[in-house]
Amino acid sequence: MTGSDGVERSVPAAVDLDAREVAVNLRGETVSFAVLSRSAHWAPSAAAGQGAAEATHAPFPAVVTEIAVEPGDAVAVGDTVVVIEAMKMLHPLVARGPGVVRSLHVAVGESVETNQILVRFETERPEGEAPEGEPT
Repeated sequence: MTGSDGVERSVPAAVDLDAREVAVNLRGETVSFAVLSRSAHWAPSAAAGQGAAEATHAPFPAVVTEIAVEPGDAVAVGDTVVVIEAMKMLHPLVARGPGVVRSLHVAVGESVETNQILVRFETERPEGEAPEGEPT
């Protein structure tokens, strides 16, 4: 780190690669922060699970390289459902909540656009609760 006086200094830091977190100790005070994934950085609303647990969206333009689920498959939070490739990097897209795959909207090799729905899920709702945008 370079201080305001232009002198470079070392500062203690802890990096947790699995949790994508960094903690830096500066002048006796620790500052912690999360490092966003590339998906979350470039398309925060899509990468954050836009559409809640009912669908997986493309966070950015890409090509579908793998579909890990089929209609009727049960998924849990964090299960990989689709893998896309962008800028020569593979990006696994995961289920945002528990559910059952209702339908696939893409095929391997297909180009997708930002926020395009890739997979739809059936999710359990409390009795009497309607899906978003539908009357009860």
